[in-house]
Parts: sequence; structure tokens; C-alpha cells
Amino acid sequence: MAAKRRKPRRKAGLPPGSLVYLGAPQVDKVEMSLVHYTKSKYRRKKLTSLTDAFSQISDDSVTWINVHGLHNTEILMEIGRLFKIDPLVLEDILNVGHRPKVEVMANFIHVIMKAVLGEKDGELIRSQLSLIVGKNYVISFEEFPKELFTPIYDRLKNPEGRLRENGADYLAYAIMDVVVDNYFPILTGLSEEIEDLDEIVLNNPEPEQLQRIFTLKKQLINIRKNIAPVREVIVKLLRSESPLLNSSNAKYFNDLQDHVIQLVENAEVYREMAVSLQEIYLTSLSNKMNEVMKVLSIIATIFIPLSFLAGIFGMNFDTSASPYNMPELSSPYGYIIFWMICLLICGGLIIFFRRKKWF
Repeated sequence: MAAKRRKPRRKAGLPPGSLVYLGAPQVDKVEMSLVHYTKSKYRRKKLTSLTDAFSQISDDSVTWINVHGLHNTEILMEIGRLFKIDPLVLEDILNVGHRPKVEVMANFIHVIMKAVLGEKDGELIRSQLSLIVGKNYVISFEEFPKELFTPIYDRLKNPEGRLRENGADYLAYAIMDVVVDNYFPILTGLSEEIEDLDEIVLNNPEPEQLQRIFTLKKQLINIRKNIAPVREVIVKLLRSESPLLNSSNAKYFNDLQDHVIQLVENAEVYREMAVSLQEIYLTSLSNKMNEVMKVLSIIATIFIPLSFLAGIFGMNFDTSASPYNMPELSSPYGYIIFWMICLLICGGLIIFFRRKKWF
């Protein structure tokens, strides 16, 4: 499973084409599977020998080799030797931080994409997917084993399906389509969370919500960063005029491009919503603080004249010296009069604040 924060190893100083896996350290064994099919036949099995898979490639069938895991560089070296893949291409396959791209070679097409496998602890679980598309074969390299291609396996079991009727280029399209489609439920979940947070933040902003908003923004930025370059990949494929791509399948790649554009636009809209949500949070928090300060100011304002009166009566006066030297001190109702004055001042201020609609 993908680590939340991956720090790829470096290979500074090594010559171009050096095969070094730059992803998170893995301990699981690299597994390979083989799918071999024609219009009338379909077979899927675990692969133990690359030589055996290479020998089954023919003009009247399609062979799909799927490699689960990239940390065993010897397997990639063997694949490169059998299928005559340039070491620079193999180097890009092992560089899991590579930007999505496509390279159209004479005997194959190389595609790099980023698949989203889910979410864990607020972090997207991503996996790099590389495709080598030949005349009658497709080799896929998954960074992390995941049942990403289950829908394709199910479709291949149907002899009347479009997958069984088309060649390796259509299989490559189907793989890319599954990767792109996996982004939609992730984006839908993020949009629903943004809508839920919108109401909560407006009524009762809390610090935990701000942290979640920052996480949502980062996830949406990562999704856009991973999916936006796929538009360039598809455009370059359509313009390549490679003999490995059947012109009749161009409409499917155009449809895939529409899905990518929709994803990019949705990710951008949701990111703007997250930014607005952050502003709403700060505004709600400021309004809440203003309400608190307003109440405290009103309380302080009410007690200012009361403190003034209490300060006056707290001074030491001598009523025997003069009848005007605080006569209330000798009055039998002085204490009651004092509280009546205080209550009248409080009531008057409250009525005044109410009329001004200050609270």
C-alpha cells in the first residue's frame, strides 16, 4: 500500500538508463499475470516465465502481460531485452514520481498515468501505471498490486464484447479508461464532504474543520496535477498517426479525453469551493468573535456607571461636618436608594441597546 508521504530515493551520478526503483521500499514479491485472447478464446493465468509469454505473441491474438510491483529491476531488464525496450523507457517506468506522458516509438507506445486507488487517513493512495503498447501485445506495470483491472477481466470473458473484437490499442484504451473512471467516485466523495462542511462551518466553525478544509484542498490539487496532463497524452496519441493505433478507435480516445476534461473542470470547481469554504470559516469565526466581543462590551458598558457610583459611595465622607457631605450615608433608605439607582441605570442601558439593535 502506498505510503502517505513518499520520499523517493535518488540516483544522482548514475548514467542515463540506470534501472533504480525510486518508489517506497516494498517487501512483497513481484507478481505477473498473462491474458491471452482472440475472438473465440480467452485465457488468464499467473505468469512465471516471460519467455513463455513472449513466445505466445502472434498476429491473430492479443497478449496482455500485467506486472504487479516495480521493485524487482531484474524482471524489467528481462522485459526490456525480450521486447527491445529502450533503457530510458524502463528508467521512466521505475521513476514513480514521473509526470504522466506518452512516447510514440517505432515498435511500441509508452504511456505513464497516475491511478488513484482510494483514500486513507486523509491522504490519496496513488499508484503509477505504465503501459507498453505493441502491435499485438500490451504490457502494464502497476506500482502497487490492486484489483484495478477487474472490470476489464470481466468484459474479456464475454466473447461478444468489444474488447475481444479489437486489438491491443483498444485494450490500452480500456485500461486508460478504467484509470480515469476511478477518479470520478473520489471526486464525488470530496464534493459531498465539501457540501457537508459548508453547512457545519457556517453555523459552528471549529479548528478541526479548518484542518479538513486544508486536506481537501491538497487532495484536489493532487488530483488535478495527476489527471490534467492526461489531456496532452491523448492529444499526442491522436496526432501521432502511429500504425499501432487503429483509426477506427479514435472516437473512443476522444471520448476518454472528454472524461479527462470533465474531471479537470470538476477538480478545479471543487478546489474553488474549498477555498470559499476556508473564507466562510474565517468569516464565521470572525463573526462569532465579534458576537462575543459585543456581549463583553455591553456588560462592561453597563458596569461602568455602576462602578462609578460604587466608587463614590466607597469614599470616606463625614456627614457630621456638613449635611451636603453625602447625605445618603445617613439616610435610613440609602442602601435601597443606591440599588434602585443601579437597577434603573442597568434597565435604561439595556433598553437603549435593544432599540439600537446592538443585541
